[in-house]
Amino acid sequence: MEKLAFFFLSIVYFVIYFTLLKYVYNAFVPFNTLTDILAVFFTIIVIIPTSVFSANKTIDVVRTSKP
Repeated sequence: MEKLAFFFLSIVYFVIYFTLLKYVYNAFVPFNTLTDILAVFFTIIVIIPTSVFSANKTIDVVRTSKP
């Protein structure tokens, strides 16, 4: 059950971070092939580990806050 919650939270955080990246990226970065490739690498290298880390910390906080 905990692994299912961890997986679900990871997906939720990934969607949130990806939406933020999409907003910032579309607002400030010009469109061309190089910036598209950089966005894919940024998604793989930064957003996926950050979402897993955030889900892990959320599970830890919930686990420690139980009486």
